[in-house]
Amino acid sequence: MKLERFYTYAMIGDSVVGFAGAYTVMVTLKHDYEASPEDHMRCAEATEHYGFVALLEAEVSVAINEHSIRIPDARTKQHAIGVNVGVTSNHLDAQAAVLAHRALEKARSMVGPTTRAA
Repeated sequence: MKLERFYTYAMIGDSVVGFAGAYTVMVTLKHDYEASPEDHMRCAEATEHYGFVALLEAEVSVAINEHSIRIPDARTKQHAIGVNVGVTSNHLDAQAAVLAHRALEKARSMVGPTTRAA
């Protein structure tokens, strides 16, 4: 699966999408309300480019007979991701790709053999 890339400076609500056969995986950046205050301060002090701590969330849907059906149980999250703390977003792209593959494998294990053949 080839996943899109985040821009150099990501913001809350940004998302990237990847496709694997009948599956679509979307990884979204959300504010991590569960991160510690120390994590938030570390990211804010580490950069002049508005660094913050985010939650990455991957959601999977599958196309069946021209309908896109979400698989809520395949949703996967990763907390305490530092965003905009480096020169590029390569670390963010790598973490999003790992999370997307994890969610995709979870979804594939949940669907029946007929859907896998599509």
